[in-house]
Amino acid sequence: MTVDEASRSYHRQMIRYYDGPKYSFDWDDVRQSYVDDESNLTADRQRIVTELHDTFSGRNVLEIASGGGRWTAHIAQTAESVLATDTSGQVLNIGRSLVTARNVKFLQCDAFDSGKLEGSFDAAFHFNFINHVPYSDWSRLLEQIHSKLDPGSVVVMGGQLYRGSESHDGLNYHSEYDCSDGVHYKLIDNIPDGGQVASLVGHLVKDLEFSVRSGWWARYSVP
Repeated sequence: MTVDEASRSYHRQMIRYYDGPKYSFDWDDVRQSYVDDESNLTADRQRIVTELHDTFSGRNVLEIASGGGRWTAHIAQTAESVLATDTSGQVLNIGRSLVTARNVKFLQCDAFDSGKLEGSFDAAFHFNFINHVPYSDWSRLLEQIHSKLDPGSVVVMGGQLYRGSESHDGLNYHSEYDCSDGVHYKLIDNIPDGGQVASLVGHLVKDLEFSVRSGWWARYSVP
């Protein structure tokens, strides 16, 4: 199997996992978890929300892997508009039910096909997505996203502070799951550090900043 074929196979597996088996198809419980989480924001998370309000104020934001709209709702409070995209129709339906702001639109779209979206944006956001993508695919993914962004656009990305327990190359770490659909899933769970982020995306961006708080975070602008 070539590298490209392996990447496509992994990406299909990741989509299948997040479109149902991860949640054992109990979508009502998933929806309630979003409601519960947002009613009990930690002080650190509230600081991050405030920073996102400032960063995206007045901007047209492209959100990648928006899930059920956990971050969408916060970004929409100050943004001019938000296009929230995800490959999973199931989680997008949760987002549509929870985020009713008039400046938000939800759209089913593969992140690696972002370049096919209509229009352009001056900001982008994604959280807890790229840490599940092989490091070898980061440039390809971000080039797609950046192709829809105006020069000078700001991008914020981040992920959870959880690393898988297995690694075959000393770089990408994996977690394994046996799910309700009877399939065994092996998914990437990485925690990149500032040096890795700089080496992977530094040639694509400017003004790169990296921090670790309740999650890892990177912010940069597009040339």
